[in-house]
Amino acid sequence: MDVQRSIRGIKDEPAIEAHFKHFGIANAVIVTRNRRQYSVLLPPGSTRGWDIPWAECVGTDHQQTHLAVPHPERRAWPGAYWLLPAPDTVAALAAPQAVLMLIGGGRGR
Repeated sequence: MDVQRSIRGIKDEPAIEAHFKHFGIANAVIVTRNRRQYSVLLPPGSTRGWDIPWAECVGTDHQQTHLAVPHPERRAWPGAYWLLPAPDTVAALAAPQAVLMLIGGGRGR
């Protein structure tokens, strides 16, 4: 799930990290190599039924089915890296409700 709309205007990386954590997202956030996109990993199928025009979802229920991810230990630029730790279990993926609140879609599905 791409979430850059929710962090528009925040430039400082510690502030971006704090913004995710404010919404209860402590793991599973990837930063692209150009540092312009942030992706949050969610449990499979959790975005099924979401109708949020600005949210780009990846997975078998969506047009785009693959997402390149950095090595689990890569935590810094250059290249794509994990802003927040790579998940090591399904339980460490971001909670769908937290992401909905982050992107402003928490008013329902």
